[in-house]
Amino acid sequence: MKAMICFSGINGTGLSEGFQEIPAPLLPIANKPLVEYYIELCTCLHINELLILDSDYSEEAAARIGDGSRWSVKIAYRGASQQMTFQAIRKRQAAFLGTEDVLCFNGLVFPFCDYRKVSIEDLAPGAEQPGDVDLAPGLYWFTPERCHASLLPVLPLLTYVDYVKCCQAVLEAESAFFPVPGYHVEAGIYTGMNVVFPPTCTVSPPAVIGNHVRLIDEVKLEGAVILGDRVMVDRRTTLCNAIVIDNTYVGSDLEIRNKIVCRDCIIDPESNTVLNLGDDCLFMGVRSFRWGAGLRWMVDALLAILLLLWLTPWRLLFWLLVRIKSAPCDFKSARGRLRQYPCYQLDPWKRSNLYFYKLMLDKYPLLFFVFSGDLVLVGESITNSLNTTDPTHRPGVFCFSDMSAGPVGVLQQKLDDRYYRHNRDFCLALGCLWKTAINRLFVSVQAFYQPAEWSSSADPGLSEEVPPLESAEVSHGCEE
Repeated sequence: MKAMICFSGINGTGLSEGFQEIPAPLLPIANKPLVEYYIELCTCLHINELLILDSDYSEEAAARIGDGSRWSVKIAYRGASQQMTFQAIRKRQAAFLGTEDVLCFNGLVFPFCDYRKVSIEDLAPGAEQPGDVDLAPGLYWFTPERCHASLLPVLPLLTYVDYVKCCQAVLEAESAFFPVPGYHVEAGIYTGMNVVFPPTCTVSPPAVIGNHVRLIDEVKLEGAVILGDRVMVDRRTTLCNAIVIDNTYVGSDLEIRNKIVCRDCIIDPESNTVLNLGDDCLFMGVRSFRWGAGLRWMVDALLAILLLLWLTPWRLLFWLLVRIKSAPCDFKSARGRLRQYPCYQLDPWKRSNLYFYKLMLDKYPLLFFVFSGDLVLVGESITNSLNTTDPTHRPGVFCFSDMSAGPVGVLQQKLDDRYYRHNRDFCLALGCLWKTAINRLFVSVQAFYQPAEWSSSADPGLSEEVPPLESAEVSHGCEE
């Protein structure tokens, strides 16, 4: 028996407004992509050949799914038409379907069953479906001649209420029902890697906390909370019966109950209301420095002079001995002007390039923009300046993401920028500058690559990291 998974995209459902940036196969259910539940159900049924058709083909989904070797199955992921009848599917995918029976997952549905005990008999064909009508979301059993609805129960995922009910059902079911992601499980709390809990935080079960999550002081999770990967919850915020999607920053002094928070949106499932927060100004007030702009510029300029005095001899030495490749890149300055700077193309496998990065010489040309007021010394990421319309955006030579050991991804940079924007003060800026210098000085080649890529130097990619942990905080779960 084979399996076919058909996705018609999120845009055609009631989830489109809030989840528009999420590919349908990667829709998270209790912190695991929906498509992975499908694949794991197929492996439990000893189905080892799958075809995934997606009308909104996603490179991100293709990279996540791969060829199926993670699950010891064979998977092909392709683009397809948005709506298809059984007859059309049979005609277009005849090479894959052959003469075998096929289990078909159509649309956004969640098969709710005990994965420990499920068998082919539980999928027994039910009512026959017309072959010339578009299939409704559901689970189907294809034979060479007919299409039947499967008797295995499924939960629809067409509205936000459906989505919340499905996540809650998975969260409340036994852990063996559905393999819930979590490297550390204790008293109903599933915790991923590199999760930071200050001693003042309170976490009540049930809860699922993804990888690289950071909770600031006095955060309360009061049960039925799901936090995705790379989520940051600021101080004194309370979450109850809430879902926070990956790469989301939640501001301080908030009480969020029965809501979904997805990056720039906060969603009320009951009323089907989606509030687009834009620049997060509705989450909390942006904290400004407590000194005047002139004094801030003077301090930045003084620190920039000190850094130039330290870096100039090293820059001259590299200029004489080594040529580092660079390309001109644009950025929007703090004054709203379009400016250019050299973006260095560093290969950390070359020792000269690695030491160029360790000594922060890639920041050297940017320091001169501090004197003209185009950049602050410590601010938000310069690479995101062209994509923002926020007038309060203050790009800096250094940013909060620079504290990581190695480069970070675009989504992580946005998350770090939001945290810094809402918490910036003189101490945080100095701490960012100091930690960046220390972490860069001791960075190793491994920090630039994903674990799977570290084993091979062929075409390595850049890894996504999270801000370094402070010594006063306690880290739970496994460390990478």
